[in-house]
Amino acid sequence: MKSTHPLTALLGMAFLGGLCGSALFYAFMGTSSVTASAPEVQSVVRAKRVEIVDPEGKLRTSLGITEEGTGLIVYDPDGKVVLLLGISPTDTRGLVVFDPEKALRILLGISVDGLAFARLRSAQSQSHITLVTSADTEPKIEIKNRQDQVVWSAP
Repeated sequence: MKSTHPLTALLGMAFLGGLCGSALFYAFMGTSSVTASAPEVQSVVRAKRVEIVDPEGKLRTSLGITEEGTGLIVYDPDGKVVLLLGISPTDTRGLVVFDPEKALRILLGISVDGLAFARLRSAQSQSHITLVTSADTEPKIEIKNRQDQVVWSAP
């Protein structure tokens, strides 16, 4: 009488178990094909920070909370900040736009005391045009030359 190797017996039992499992699956589930369903869409996502990357994995947008405040940061393909939109820890709200050389060019905002401001700057970050207004003061416009001297203002 020929003895059977234990590994051969184990493989045989595994094969029979797989056949029985398949038979039971089709008996209960039928032979219809299984289709993948779309992932469930959440109505709310809670996070301290969300980062969006491009197809190459480079950070392009960040939304969240940092020591500098809460807001949205948009980056160019080289990783330079292009735009900031948010609120500072001192409650100043604003929009900041940078040029391709990373110079701050446009600044719009409202300070905690209600002072609304708009600044347009040259590439050298000098304030060339400034508009400031609040509920308590008269609006003011100021234009500066390249030497940072006021050349025109009203009132």
